[in-house]
Amino acid sequence: MEEKHNQQIIDDFKESWKQMEYVYEKYSTDYPYKESIFRLIHEMRALLLDEKLRAGQMLSHIVLSRNRYDGLDLENEPYLQIVFLGNHEINVVTNNYGKEKIQKQEATYNGYLKQMIQKLITKDIIWNKDWSQEPDPFFDSFE
Repeated sequence: MEEKHNQQIIDDFKESWKQMEYVYEKYSTDYPYKESIFRLIHEMRALLLDEKLRAGQMLSHIVLSRNRYDGLDLENEPYLQIVFLGNHEINVVTNNYGKEKIQKQEATYNGYLKQMIQKLITKDIIWNKDWSQEPDPFFDSFE
């Protein structure tokens, strides 16, 4: 049962990346960050980060977390934002339980971005505020 439950989490995470790509695909071809966004998304997916992190988007931002479902407590849960700046540059915004740091770098999976994602994937899966405890695998199997 645990293996099935873990696979469902992986499937949910992958679906979040798929939905993020779908949203960005709808952006105009002249959207200034589109090429950088897709290049970085494909680079991270090739490294199977889509199996370890939930992805979301806000215009020119990608948000990564260990939340099982949508909904992020910005002050109490760790997450990482990738803010596209143009010229293939990004700001990596990290929030480790309310402590925010911003680092500028090239829009590739290396340097500070890689270091912070590697830290983020070590965090426990967060079941979001709606869950007072980890869901019962029996009821979770009905999703």
